[in-house]
Amino acid sequence: MSTELPPRRLPGLTLLAAAALVAGLVPSVFYVWGHMQIVTVGYKVEAARQHLRALEDEGRALQLERARLLSLDRVETEARRQGLAPAKPERVVIVRVAD
Repeated sequence: MSTELPPRRLPGLTLLAAAALVAGLVPSVFYVWGHMQIVTVGYKVEAARQHLRALEDEGRALQLERARLLSLDRVETEARRQGLAPAKPERVVIVRVAD
């Protein structure tokens, strides 16, 4: 019969290995989390830039349409199309405002 003893575990060594694992894992988790935050913010910034470009394009289009709608030629043409005619000179009343 063999009287061999089971290998003795060193509790200090196990604790040291666990501490080393945690010490290596915690910074890695924070690094990955930080990197993911940076990437997420980058995507949000790019989406905001695209939205800004779209709003600027829409603003330019609205300015062009406003200029077109306020054009005297267009207003005159539209008035004639709706049956309006220039006032006869005898029907024009000039109102003077006192300063």
